[in-house]
Amino acid sequence: MAAKYDTPSDPYVDPTTGIMRNSVGARTQPDLDRIEAAFASVRAYELEKGPAVGRYDLDHLRSIHRSLFSDVYPWAGEIRSVVIEKGETRFAMPEHIEGAGAQLFRQLAREQNLRGLGADEFASRAGHYLGEINALHPFREGNGRAQRAFIGQLASDAGYAIAWDRVSRDDMTRASIEAYHSTPDRLSQLIRDNLTDRDHARAVELGRSLAGAGASVGYAELGQTYTGRVLGATERYVVQERADLPGELVLHNRYRVVGDLEAQRGQAVEIRYPQGDVALVMPAKAHDGPAKEIASPDKGSDFGRDFGR
Repeated sequence: MAAKYDTPSDPYVDPTTGIMRNSVGARTQPDLDRIEAAFASVRAYELEKGPAVGRYDLDHLRSIHRSLFSDVYPWAGEIRSVVIEKGETRFAMPEHIEGAGAQLFRQLAREQNLRGLGADEFASRAGHYLGEINALHPFREGNGRAQRAFIGQLASDAGYAIAWDRVSRDDMTRASIEAYHSTPDRLSQLIRDNLTDRDHARAVELGRSLAGAGASVGYAELGQTYTGRVLGATERYVVQERADLPGELVLHNRYRVVGDLEAQRGQAVEIRYPQGDVALVMPAKAHDGPAKEIASPDKGSDFGRDFGR
């Protein structure tokens, strides 16, 4: 069988075995693939269950790669020093990776790391960044796993979860090639098809824990005005009790709400959408009646989080 890596001068390849230099004593590609997959699966699970540690920049991506592969590769987390290509796809030159990466992740930061976006918009932008990170291909091996873990953490911090296990390797490969040569639309669609809005579930749980298990929950609509107590907030939603419809709650995108909700926690407020999707907040009119105090929720709810974030 032909060697997977056939570059004689590649410093990452052991010339005696024709496979990647490794720390586990593997001397054949099947053995290395099996051991790498076993270790990386465990480390990916640990990354998924633990908090994201990093600023969504190149160092963050390097840290993820190091966490995934340091059991197997002594160079895990290091920017590659060789040119690599797959088929007609030639990835970023080694000397360009850090500069291009810094520029890419600065743009991501300007987009607030995709927080506050609806599912469609999040998937669209996440697909864009996944395609761009893939074009960088910063590491000699293990780029795919590291990229997916990075975007997965990005999704988690934005209130979503991506079921990567439902995406086949063939689908991911085709979408990645298309993103490199054309548009990231296929990558974005893969993300959207496997995206779960966990923050919505948290917002519903929070609202019902305070207003009653039978409370109905809906989204705010453009052009409308909503009056009632603010019950709390999650990463992406402000939960408001409707004074005009007892037993009904409305969810507002907290990144589209303009006003000092923190100073009015538990009080009745008026949230208006005069034009577009930006909401204005003001104290409820006097005829709406005095606001009631709301009891502190059970532990585990998000009441009292900083609304001004």
